[in-house]
Amino acid sequence: MAENLLDIYATIIATSCYGIVLVKAETGQIAICNQQFLIQSGEKAQNLIGTQIWEAVPPELKTRTKNIFNKMLLKDGITGQQHFTGCNNAGCYLEYSSQRLNLNDEIYIQIIIKDITRYLKREHSLKTSVTKYKIKLNNLMAEYESTRTQLKEYSHKLHEMTNAFINAKEDERKIIAIELHDRVAQDLISLGHQIESLKHINTYKDTSDIEELAKKAREALSSTRDIMKTLYPISLTRYGLIETIAQELNDFEATSNVSTRFKSCLTTKLDPVIENTLYRIFHEALLNIQKHSLNAHNVTVLLEKKGQTVEMKIRDDGDGFNIQNISGKEPRGLEIMRQRALLLGGNFGLESFHHNGTEIWVIIPVDGLSA
Repeated sequence: MAENLLDIYATIIATSCYGIVLVKAETGQIAICNQQFLIQSGEKAQNLIGTQIWEAVPPELKTRTKNIFNKMLLKDGITGQQHFTGCNNAGCYLEYSSQRLNLNDEIYIQIIIKDITRYLKREHSLKTSVTKYKIKLNNLMAEYESTRTQLKEYSHKLHEMTNAFINAKEDERKIIAIELHDRVAQDLISLGHQIESLKHINTYKDTSDIEELAKKAREALSSTRDIMKTLYPISLTRYGLIETIAQELNDFEATSNVSTRFKSCLTTKLDPVIENTLYRIFHEALLNIQKHSLNAHNVTVLLEKKGQTVEMKIRDDGDGFNIQNISGKEPRGLEIMRQRALLLGGNFGLESFHHNGTEIWVIIPVDGLSA
């Protein structure tokens, strides 16, 4: 009956993909082993059967194997790993687990041995690859952070240069406006007084020529003042963007048949450069409406801050036009407005439809800057 149980056991373990060996607990001798164990040991069955288990391993593992077997005798379910150098000087790794069996009143120790060499090598290779990729990733992240820092520095320098450029242009405009006031405007005022004096010393009753001359002088003075205002809007410096836009819309409404509406959601004063840019775009848009928007009766201006940007929309209800028909020269003001927005890293857009009005919008990043 005992032989039958051992034969049945041998049949069961024969096809296992793991090395399995059945060892007598009393003597440590190998009773049964399967083909996979023979492959792992590199020995034939007749050389192993009856051999003590610690004699069936490489010499460097003999003592350790005997100690492990003694532990298996004392405690069931022992597990662990063995490492040794194979015949080709390659490292081999085995994983073992034990189980106590009682076959017909005789105690055996079943030892299951798994060759985990390939698994550990793949794991080591994977860990090595992961480590390499981590190093590469860290290097890339360091390069990214370095580049990001440089870009921030370049962006800051570009911002400073842009502000300096715009401020220089505004200073130049201011100087020209002052020169116009001190020279041309004053000369026109003086000329107007002299023309008025001619009325009293003129011996002719017909003063139409003098009246016409006085009218042209007044028109020239008015145009000069408009140019001065365009070059250097004093109210922008004194009162800020919101008050200046409101005042200009009131003036526009007073001198035209157009109703205006202005809504601002800004709660803080913006950077002077941004305010100046928005005002210039608004002023140019208002001039375009005055010159080109036929049958416009209403003009709406919206100014609001969205996140880290400020947005301005200017809409009229005039006849509108086909954007595709705009030539490279006309209107020149649109391109100027676009360039002003782009200079501060912003966006500019225009929508217009025939008989459905025109809307201009501009979005400029504020980067948390306030005056």
